[in-house]
Amino acid sequence: MEFPKDRMKFSSLYGGKKAGKGWLILNLKGIDIEGVNDLAIDVEVLEAILQKGDDQSETAKRARELLGG
Repeated sequence: MEFPKDRMKFSSLYGGKKAGKGWLILNLKGIDIEGVNDLAIDVEVLEAILQKGDDQSETAKRARELLGG
């Protein structure tokens, strides 16, 4: 599912905590997750995940190389 852009926002401060590059906040109101209204993601963590890349595609690439394909 692609998260709707109008339900995303960026903030440098969340819950009294300041993150180096800020927080990506996803508004979850109306989604059936009891007691949760939004989700905050540290942008530095998000960047680290993006830099790591897709593990599955890298694993598949190595397997093809090992099998001579």
